[in-house]
Amino acid sequence: MSRTKLFRAVLFAACAWCGFGAANGAFAQSCTPPGLPAGWYSFLIQGYTPQSASPATAGKYLSGAAYFNPPNCQFIGYNSFGGTAGAFANAQPSGTFTANADGTVSISLSIAGQSGTQPFVGSISKTTGGIVGIETDATAVTTIDIEPMGSSVAYPNGANSSLSGTYSVTCTGTGGSDGQLADLNRVTFDGKGNISGIDSFNNNGQFSTANIPYTGTYTVYPDGTFQGSFTGQFTGTTFSGVISNSGAVVQYSYQLAGTGGDLGCTGRK
Repeated sequence: MSRTKLFRAVLFAACAWCGFGAANGAFAQSCTPPGLPAGWYSFLIQGYTPQSASPATAGKYLSGAAYFNPPNCQFIGYNSFGGTAGAFANAQPSGTFTANADGTVSISLSIAGQSGTQPFVGSISKTTGGIVGIETDATAVTTIDIEPMGSSVAYPNGANSSLSGTYSVTCTGTGGSDGQLADLNRVTFDGKGNISGIDSFNNNGQFSTANIPYTGTYTVYPDGTFQGSFTGQFTGTTFSGVISNSGAVVQYSYQLAGTGGDLGCTGRK
């Protein structure tokens, strides 16, 4: 069975199961969150683990794409990238969401191969159609940003040409021996798999004295997620993320070479 048919089969089975529950009243309140139409959405999770878990060397950074189906309160995707405390992997995301009476949305995210779920509470933005929120358990102190991807980049239209142009990007994270990090990227994706840009940073209060140039390569996958790596001075550093808002927004994370550092980034044209 092709990947496309397999995905549709899994989504149909999930929707059928949830529809059965709704018909029996189990999801009577939750299946029509206002302002969240069915479609592909990107997500970026970023933040810190609690102080008891050594915040200088631990953080949580996760990005991916998933199809949200409001009538059935579920979502499922192909790719998510990231992890906790420098342990990064690619795995399939899935989960459920519930519209609460107070106007918030509860989200339960599962990542293939990981035990347990990650709970969040968020609020829908009426102007962008996305969700912003926070994690609601004791494992991490993170935010979540969910954005509509747009038909030009969402599955099955993802291609290197889907990601092109110059983006202004800010990043925050943890850098192992470098402590807490903040970066500014001005990065250009050429639509053919090549990047170039400059990086300015603040590593735990130590500022860069110049905008450091960098180059690299990237690959966009059919669901609008992407991965890449740097060449030259930053060789060994990799990045992964997702395209949002028909290419106007990118969300990605860095895995820094040599320090165990991780950063989550959001950029706009």
